[in-house]
This record gives sequence, C-alpha cells and structure tokens, in this order.
Amino acid sequence: MKTLEIERYVARPPEVCFALWTDPEKLALWWGPRDEQGRPFRTGSVDWTAEVGSPWRIEMFSPSGTRFEQAGEMLEVSAPDLLRFSFRWVEGGVPGPEMEIRIRFVAEEGGTRMYFQQTGLVTEHARAEHHTGWQECFDRWTDAAQDMAA
Repeated sequence: MKTLEIERYVARPPEVCFALWTDPEKLALWWGPRDEQGRPFRTGSVDWTAEVGSPWRIEMFSPSGTRFEQAGEMLEVSAPDLLRFSFRWVEGGVPGPEMEIRIRFVAEEGGTRMYFQQTGLVTEHARAEHHTGWQECFDRWTDAAQDMAA
C-alpha cells in the first residue's frame, strides 16, 4: 500500500482551517480538483457531518458533467486540531478500496500548517493521481481560507 503526504500553510487560524473541512457549506466551496483546462469541478450533494461514526458522501461533477462519488466514515474529530476519516470512490453504487485520510492543523507563525496524509493507496499510479487531485483541491482550499474572515 502507498501513502500520500502533503503540507500546506495558510495565514488563517486553525479554527478557520478546520471549519473549511467540517462545515458542509464551506467544504463545498473548495472540494474537487480542476480539469485539464484549469476549470474547477463542482460539488453536488454533500452529506458530511464531522462526528465520529457518521457516514459521509460527496457527489462532484467535472466541468463536462461527469459525476463522481466519494464516501466513507468519520473516524476521529478533534476540533480544531485533527480530522480522520475513511475514504473510497464509489462507481455505479459499488464502493472501491477503502483508504484513510488524516489531517492535522498546527498553529504556526500567524497561521496554520495543514498536514494531510492518505494511506491505503493500492498502486503508485493511484498515489500520483490522488497527489495531483488533492494539490488542486488544496489550491482551492487555500483560496477559500484566504477569502474567509479570520
């Protein structure tokens, strides 16, 4: 199994950064990558409750209209420091391999450093694809954080 790790710094407090992950309306602002032309995916339905044991599901659409579904379960929620959840792609109602995502938010120099880790990626190709997708998501996450009042 492969692991993906990404760090991001944003000049906002941990509470703001954590809320972008735990408030469904805020999450919908940035969730999803961009296509080859740089156009953002959009979220459809967002069923996301940041409580341990809660199932979650997010539907997103590419700019061309292709539907994607992701789902999992909340495993650990400790505001504003830690969020951990299972993650899987769902195709045609069939869940794919389960992965796990762990995000830590650490106050640093007037802002927050986000430490993102995804485990359980089956192949190096899957790790590379997720790396690209998450980097694009986190570009949008950073923009959303900068747009929020501190």
